[in-house]
Amino acid sequence: MDASSVLVRWLNSGELPDDAQAWHKLINEAKFSGLAPLLARAMAETKKAQPPEDARQELQELLAKTAATNLLLAEELVAILRAAQARGLACAPLRGVALSEQLHGDITLRPTGDVDVLVKREQLPDVRRLFSELGYREVEPRAGFADAFEYTLEYFKDGPIGLIAEPHLTIAYPPFSNQLDMAGVWSRSTQATVLGVSCSALSIEDALIHLCLHWLHHQKDAPLLWLYEINLLIRKQHINWMLMVEIASAAGVAALIGRVLGTVTELFQTPLPEQALHNLQEAALGGDARITTLLSQKPQVRGRERLALFLTLPGLRAKLRYAAGFLFPSAEFIREQYGITGKWRIGLTYLRRVAGLMWDGARGLLHLWTVP
Repeated sequence: MDASSVLVRWLNSGELPDDAQAWHKLINEAKFSGLAPLLARAMAETKKAQPPEDARQELQELLAKTAATNLLLAEELVAILRAAQARGLACAPLRGVALSEQLHGDITLRPTGDVDVLVKREQLPDVRRLFSELGYREVEPRAGFADAFEYTLEYFKDGPIGLIAEPHLTIAYPPFSNQLDMAGVWSRSTQATVLGVSCSALSIEDALIHLCLHWLHHQKDAPLLWLYEINLLIRKQHINWMLMVEIASAAGVAALIGRVLGTVTELFQTPLPEQALHNLQEAALGGDARITTLLSQKPQVRGRERLALFLTLPGLRAKLRYAAGFLFPSAEFIREQYGITGKWRIGLTYLRRVAGLMWDGARGLLHLWTVP
């Protein structure tokens, strides 16, 4: 989405349409950009430029749906934070309803699909017990795979709607997951009140790095909302830019952060210090420059992070273990991830999975070889 879109113009100017056709165009863009709840609030707060009745009803329905989901997720996040606090475990909210509260002042205004928190790797045994006691079940390709290779654990909980919780071990994504100093992240964390619960919170600098890397992680399908929230964070919070550049550079992700922030400033004229942006954009690419370019400039390549992680794992044994676990996960994982039963259907799913992943890997290698 470019700076000329009707949605970006509304976000920058605050001006709402004055005719039915323009309203419907704005709503359609907002639905696919994660901004419908914010648009609904803007509609409710203005007495000018009111939408036609059918458009008004559509916005209210979208807001109600988001609110219902987020209230349930907020209840789960509170339960997790309180349980962690009672056990003396480090636990900091990531994105989701906590970010909605922080940036928008309302937990119902940010479409959210799961509960994300940051935990310490050294506390994983206790973290696993905590989630088990809260009624969650962990799903990973094979036993030990998450501990060895993943940046997050994945938990499911049955209920009125299926709940997903992801305790993250790092604020970065493959292949930079282990390059960012998490001891430093935790030492910079502060105490905050989230949803009425006192808990740890990322420093503003680390939160900005995480939001930028999260947008890159989902770049092809990431909603405009996520870029807009980076813009809001910069506008609303005091950021130590020298520190942020130092953290990003040490982890080898400064150039990636610079590209995201360049996009944000282009869209929203975000007041970002020119020197900081220059230092980020001109930073040396971390690790293999071709892999970093693949991650930042080839969002159409499916599985590019998985390929990057595989290529950067040290030693043949680690590569083979990762490939085997990812290509041939347990039958339980297949049943959970694909929602299927029956041996023949599971076997067919294995074949399709392996074929699809091998094809994605081949395409990724081809793109990698063509990176200058």
